[in-house]
Amino acid sequence: MATANDDIAPHNMNTKALVKYFVLHIDSLPQRYEGSDANRLTLLYFAVSGLAMLGRDDLIADRRSRICAFVYSLFSIDNEGRGGFRASPSLNPAVCESEMSMLDLHHIAMTYCALCILIIAGDDLTRLDRKAVAKGLVQLKAEDGSYHCVPGDCEHDLRFLYCACCISEMIGCWDGLDCDKAIAYIVSCQTYEGGFGLVPGGESHGGSSFCAAASLSLLESQKRGSIMRTNTASFVRWLSQRQCGGLTGRTNKPADSCYTFWVGASLSIMIDELKIDELRYVFCIPDIVGFLCECQTPLGGFGKHPKVHPDPLHSHMALSGATVLSYLQQQESCLGSLCAFDPRLGVCRQHLLRHGLGYVHK
Repeated sequence: MATANDDIAPHNMNTKALVKYFVLHIDSLPQRYEGSDANRLTLLYFAVSGLAMLGRDDLIADRRSRICAFVYSLFSIDNEGRGGFRASPSLNPAVCESEMSMLDLHHIAMTYCALCILIIAGDDLTRLDRKAVAKGLVQLKAEDGSYHCVPGDCEHDLRFLYCACCISEMIGCWDGLDCDKAIAYIVSCQTYEGGFGLVPGGESHGGSSFCAAASLSLLESQKRGSIMRTNTASFVRWLSQRQCGGLTGRTNKPADSCYTFWVGASLSIMIDELKIDELRYVFCIPDIVGFLCECQTPLGGFGKHPKVHPDPLHSHMALSGATVLSYLQQQESCLGSLCAFDPRLGVCRQHLLRHGLGYVHK
């Protein structure tokens, strides 16, 4: 366990290169992402949010109208007034064959990303049909308390339950969520190791554990004591065992830059909810920072491991993870000056405050 007196060794992040990397992914996606068209909104979120954390709202403002127009063009609503955001323009029936219209479905993860992008870009959300989004969430409810990703009989797990909680918070309406069922589902996903799997009986995983912790924290506003229904001691112990230089997402797996956020944010949420300040010193922060710096590439972005090609997901998660590390160590960000970040909603504090949302840490 680290001590309160541990100092963070100085590390330099190539900020200029990273800014260029994110701008590139906003203005023109590289050819290697042709096969990721169904994740286009997610890629845009990583890039826009990355610039926001770097304090480059000016570059976002220069592109605001184009970004917001693109996002709103993906809004989909059915004849019963149930809506959300689709994954890609290629699935819009207005630009594809009529027999393809069955694919014009709102996707819960894309709706989450769309709302994050609009909030970061400074949109006032007056064009958003909040009632339709709330009805869309009701349409995606699964019987066990989780959520489907799209309407119909499809996958449902903790990821999409987390998205439902974030969406409900952002639109200011929790009518689309059955809080009691949601909490029971989350509790059922905790494993014997202490972490959370994506589904009941699944393997403990850093990503799904974050979804559990963040969802329970958001649900606290609706159902006090939600997080205490889990085995918190076992969960904190599992989180504390995730360091092997950097942070790892599963038992016996190598460190990965994205888990700096998934695992680090989970611990920061538990610190806030349990009010146990000593948990700040569970990790050896300098080792994690050193690992992150090794993951940055000459292109500016971060790879999942050192000397691996960068991608928007790991670049964004490395940055958001750095904001978590600075909170744990109670110092300025260990990778440079980064804007305060709400780990539950995945948006910088300053942008959430404009809408009366979020917190950095309690």
